[in-house]
Amino acid sequence: MKKYITIAGIVILGLILRLIFINKPDGLWNDEYVSWMIAATPFGHNFIEAVKSQCHMPFYYLYLKFFMALFGKSDLLLRLTSVFAGILSIIAMYFTGKEKNEKTGLYCAGFSAISSFLIYYSQEVRLYQILFLFSALSLLYTIRTIKQPNKLNFSLYALFNFLILFTHTIGFVFVFFNLIF
Repeated sequence: MKKYITIAGIVILGLILRLIFINKPDGLWNDEYVSWMIAATPFGHNFIEAVKSQCHMPFYYLYLKFFMALFGKSDLLLRLTSVFAGILSIIAMYFTGKEKNEKTGLYCAGFSAISSFLIYYSQEVRLYQILFLFSALSLLYTIRTIKQPNKLNFSLYALFNFLILFTHTIGFVFVFFNLIF
Protein backbone atom coordinates (compact mmCIF):
# COMPACT_ATOMS: atom_id res chain seq x y z
CA MET A 1 0.00 0.00 0.00
CA LYS A 2 2.86 2.37 0.82
CA LYS A 3 4.37 2.02 -2.67
CA TYR A 4 1.04 3.04 -4.25
CA ILE A 5 0.90 6.13 -2.05
CA THR A 6 4.50 6.99 -2.94
CA ILE A 7 4.03 6.64 -6.71
CA ALA A 8 0.70 8.53 -6.50
CA GLY A 9 2.51 11.32 -4.64
CA ILE A 10 5.23 11.44 -7.29
CA VAL A 11 2.65 11.60 -10.09
CA ILE A 12 0.70 14.35 -8.29
CA LEU A 13 3.92 16.33 -7.75
CA GLY A 14 4.73 15.91 -11.46
CA LEU A 15 1.24 17.09 -12.39
CA ILE A 16 1.46 20.16 -10.14
CA LEU A 17 4.89 21.10 -11.53
CA ARG A 18 3.57 20.74 -15.08
CA LEU A 19 0.50 22.88 -14.43
CA ILE A 20 2.32 25.77 -12.73
CA PHE A 21 2.71 28.60 -15.26
CA ILE A 22 1.18 26.55 -18.08
CA ASN A 23 -1.10 29.40 -19.13
CA LYS A 24 1.43 31.72 -20.77
CA PRO A 25 0.24 35.33 -21.18
CA ASP A 26 1.79 35.71 -24.64
CA GLY A 27 -0.11 32.74 -26.05
CA LEU A 28 1.46 30.31 -28.46
CA TRP A 29 4.95 31.02 -29.68
CA ASN A 30 6.04 30.37 -33.29
CA ASP A 31 6.74 26.61 -33.17
CA GLU A 32 3.63 25.95 -31.11
CA TYR A 33 1.58 27.95 -33.57
CA VAL A 34 2.95 25.82 -36.42
CA SER A 35 1.92 22.66 -34.54
CA TRP A 36 -1.57 24.09 -34.07
CA MET A 37 -1.80 25.24 -37.68
CA ILE A 38 -0.88 21.82 -39.09
CA ALA A 39 -3.18 19.94 -36.70
CA ALA A 40 -6.05 22.34 -37.51
CA THR A 41 -5.71 21.70 -41.25
CA PRO A 42 -8.56 19.44 -42.42
CA PHE A 43 -7.52 16.10 -43.94
CA GLY A 44 -8.92 16.99 -47.35
CA HIS A 45 -7.34 20.44 -47.39
CA ASN A 46 -3.59 19.90 -47.67
CA PHE A 47 -3.02 18.20 -44.30
CA ILE A 48 -0.38 15.90 -45.82
CA GLU A 49 1.33 18.84 -47.53
CA ALA A 50 1.32 20.79 -44.25
CA VAL A 51 2.98 17.85 -42.47
CA LYS A 52 5.53 17.51 -45.28
CA SER A 53 6.42 21.19 -44.87
CA GLN A 54 7.90 20.37 -41.46
CA CYS A 55 10.84 18.11 -40.68
CA HIS A 56 8.75 15.94 -38.36
CA MET A 57 6.66 12.88 -38.98
CA PRO A 58 2.83 13.00 -38.81
CA PHE A 59 1.98 11.17 -35.55
CA TYR A 60 2.12 14.22 -33.29
CA TYR A 61 -0.09 16.28 -35.59
CA LEU A 62 -2.64 13.44 -35.67
CA TYR A 63 -2.46 13.20 -31.86
CA LEU A 64 -3.01 16.95 -31.55
CA LYS A 65 -5.82 16.85 -34.12
CA PHE A 66 -7.55 14.14 -32.06
CA PHE A 67 -7.37 16.23 -28.86
CA MET A 68 -8.51 19.35 -30.70
CA ALA A 69 -11.57 17.50 -32.01
CA LEU A 70 -12.47 16.35 -28.49
CA PHE A 71 -11.63 19.36 -26.35
CA GLY A 72 -11.15 22.45 -28.52
CA LYS A 73 -8.33 24.65 -29.72
CA SER A 74 -7.47 26.97 -26.82
CA ASP A 75 -3.80 27.44 -25.92
CA LEU A 76 -4.33 25.88 -22.51
CA LEU A 77 -6.10 22.80 -23.86
CA LEU A 78 -3.42 22.32 -26.50
CA ARG A 79 -0.71 22.46 -23.84
CA LEU A 80 -2.61 19.92 -21.74
CA THR A 81 -1.94 17.35 -24.49
CA SER A 82 1.72 17.54 -23.54
CA VAL A 83 0.90 17.47 -19.80
CA PHE A 84 -1.04 14.26 -20.43
CA ALA A 85 1.99 12.70 -22.18
CA GLY A 86 4.23 13.99 -19.37
CA ILE A 87 2.19 12.29 -16.66
CA LEU A 88 2.12 9.05 -18.64
CA SER A 89 5.92 9.37 -18.99
CA ILE A 90 6.36 9.49 -15.22
CA ILE A 91 4.33 6.29 -14.91
CA ALA A 92 6.24 4.66 -17.78
CA MET A 93 9.55 5.52 -16.14
CA TYR A 94 8.32 4.01 -12.88
CA PHE A 95 7.62 0.70 -14.60
CA THR A 96 10.90 0.88 -16.53
CA GLY A 97 12.91 1.34 -13.33
CA LYS A 98 10.79 -1.23 -11.54
CA GLU A 99 12.18 -3.84 -13.93
CA LYS A 100 15.27 -3.66 -11.70
CA ASN A 101 13.51 -3.12 -8.37
CA GLU A 102 10.87 -0.99 -6.65
CA LYS A 103 13.35 1.59 -5.37
CA THR A 104 14.80 2.16 -8.84
CA GLY A 105 11.28 2.53 -10.22
CA LEU A 106 10.49 5.23 -7.68
CA TYR A 107 13.76 7.04 -8.43
CA CYS A 108 13.09 6.95 -12.17
CA ALA A 109 9.56 8.28 -11.66
CA GLY A 110 10.79 10.90 -9.20
CA PHE A 111 13.51 12.21 -11.49
CA SER A 112 11.04 12.29 -14.39
CA ALA A 113 8.54 14.21 -12.24
CA ILE A 114 11.01 16.96 -11.26
CA SER A 115 13.16 17.15 -14.41
CA SER A 116 13.08 20.78 -15.55
CA PHE A 117 13.62 19.63 -19.14
CA LEU A 118 10.59 17.31 -19.03
CA ILE A 119 8.48 19.90 -17.21
CA TYR A 120 9.32 22.52 -19.84
CA TYR A 121 8.35 20.25 -22.73
CA SER A 122 5.21 19.17 -20.89
CA GLN A 123 4.07 22.79 -21.20
CA GLU A 124 4.73 23.15 -24.93
CA VAL A 125 2.49 22.39 -27.88
CA ARG A 126 5.31 20.41 -29.43
CA LEU A 127 6.08 16.74 -29.97
CA TYR A 128 8.99 16.29 -27.59
CA GLN A 129 7.09 15.06 -24.54
CA ILE A 130 5.21 12.40 -26.48
CA LEU A 131 8.52 11.38 -28.07
CA PHE A 132 9.96 10.93 -24.58
CA LEU A 133 6.92 8.85 -23.60
CA PHE A 134 7.42 6.51 -26.56
CA SER A 135 11.15 6.30 -25.80
CA ALA A 136 10.47 5.36 -22.18
CA LEU A 137 7.98 2.71 -23.28
CA SER A 138 10.40 1.41 -25.90
CA LEU A 139 13.07 1.09 -23.21
CA LEU A 140 10.60 -0.69 -20.91
CA TYR A 141 9.72 -3.24 -23.57
CA THR A 142 13.35 -3.62 -24.64
CA ILE A 143 14.14 -4.72 -21.09
CA ARG A 144 11.06 -6.93 -20.87
CA THR A 145 11.81 -8.55 -24.25
CA ILE A 146 15.34 -9.37 -23.10
CA LYS A 147 14.10 -10.74 -19.75
CA GLN A 148 11.06 -12.61 -21.13
CA PRO A 149 11.14 -12.95 -24.91
CA ASN A 150 7.51 -13.49 -25.84
CA LYS A 151 5.19 -12.21 -28.57
CA LEU A 152 3.49 -9.58 -26.41
CA ASN A 153 6.72 -7.97 -25.20
CA PHE A 154 8.26 -8.03 -28.66
CA SER A 155 5.07 -6.65 -30.25
CA LEU A 156 4.96 -3.74 -27.81
CA TYR A 157 8.69 -3.15 -28.30
CA ALA A 158 8.11 -2.99 -32.08
CA LEU A 159 5.02 -0.76 -31.68
CA PHE A 160 6.77 1.85 -29.55
CA ASN A 161 9.81 1.91 -31.84
CA PHE A 162 7.46 2.40 -34.80
CA LEU A 163 5.74 5.27 -32.97
CA ILE A 164 9.13 6.87 -32.33
CA LEU A 165 9.89 6.68 -36.04
CA PHE A 166 6.42 8.03 -36.89
CA THR A 167 6.81 10.97 -34.45
CA HIS A 168 10.24 12.46 -35.20
CA THR A 169 12.63 12.10 -38.10
CA ILE A 170 15.66 11.74 -35.83
CA GLY A 171 13.91 8.86 -34.05
CA PHE A 172 15.73 6.42 -36.30
CA VAL A 173 18.90 7.09 -34.27
CA PHE A 174 17.21 5.93 -31.05
CA VAL A 175 15.66 2.92 -32.78
CA PHE A 176 18.93 2.01 -34.51
CA PHE A 177 20.92 1.94 -31.27
CA ASN A 178 18.07 0.19 -29.48
CA LEU A 179 18.20 -2.56 -32.10
CA ILE A 180 21.98 -2.83 -31.79
CA PHE A 181 21.58 -3.23 -28.03
